[in-house]
Amino acid sequence: MRRICLQSMVLIFILMMETFLCASISLSPSLFELKIPGGKSFTDSIRLINVGHTTVEINVYLSDFDLNSDGNINFYEPGTTKYSLSNHLRVNPTSFNLEPGEERWVRFTLSVPKDLKGEIQGILFFQTIPKKIRSPKGKHIMVSARIGATIYAAPKQAVKAGAEILDILIKRVPGELSYIYTLLVQNNGNIHIRPKGKLKILNLEGKSIITTKINKKNSSVLRNSLRIFRGEFKGKLNDGNYRIVADIDYGKAVFEAEKSIYISSKLKIESFNVKYISKKESKNASRIKLAAEIKCLNKEIKNLKKLFRLKTKTGKLVAEIPVIISRIKGKIFNFALKGEWKEELKPGIYFAELLVYMEKIPITSYCKLIVK
Repeated sequence: MRRICLQSMVLIFILMMETFLCASISLSPSLFELKIPGGKSFTDSIRLINVGHTTVEINVYLSDFDLNSDGNINFYEPGTTKYSLSNHLRVNPTSFNLEPGEERWVRFTLSVPKDLKGEIQGILFFQTIPKKIRSPKGKHIMVSARIGATIYAAPKQAVKAGAEILDILIKRVPGELSYIYTLLVQNNGNIHIRPKGKLKILNLEGKSIITTKINKKNSSVLRNSLRIFRGEFKGKLNDGNYRIVADIDYGKAVFEAEKSIYISSKLKIESFNVKYISKKESKNASRIKLAAEIKCLNKEIKNLKKLFRLKTKTGKLVAEIPVIISRIKGKIFNFALKGEWKEELKPGIYFAELLVYMEKIPITSYCKLIVK
């Protein structure tokens, strides 16, 4: 019985794959980044080709979109987002059939108002109207495919580009010769940017020890928004002070930020996490619980300065609190937060950072805190 069900599932999968292959469409170009004079219109075309083996019916429609701080895309109904271009776009045709091997040009006209202050955006989708496939058990499966062209349009005379690095956060990967970085980049302009650059580890003499690329996928940071770029760099670093330098080019200018860290083979932050307990959960004052495991070859860590920092996703410092050792177990040190958090945190993304100072330069680790 199980074998029959498995065979049926495989057959359904094959049927679905055959349908997708038969109903394949391609388009070009898939991206428009337009600068149009205010009060003027712009017309262009998108080329579609049916590269499958059956006739397909195409439906054309616009979708609003935005990107969250991690770069994930969200889709919305047209006209519902702040920077939607739905009220300024006309498309012709909006539905048609494509024979196998046939190509079709879909025209769109974009009108830019004179008073438009910044970039508007949207995705023009081309979706096949679902076809029914009868499964071996007589049930119907609806199959559809879609492909889209992203459109950015800005008033040519009012383009303003600007960006800054708000913070650089670093943590070591336990047991590995590698480190994880998080870079907070704020787009202060009124158009999207695609920041590219490098993260470099420099010694005190300014020599570059390790270099890694930032934003390898060339993804966007939308106007007036923040992006969190993450990555990893590998390499052996001897004990001592280092500078982490981020160089970013966003097309209009290059900007830089740096941070000092200390690397030690005798003291390593193995884990670090933070828990926020609201007033509703505790029925008392809201507070933050801190936990960390630190490997240290001696007990000098007791005398070292230790700080817990909490920042918003824009890099704004919310709290800076001393940390004390709650328990010592062999060479593993467990940390606890000294005192209680007296204020309620607003919903949003925060970054908690632990700093243990060696020669006035910190060994650091961080974690993300989401307050709902």
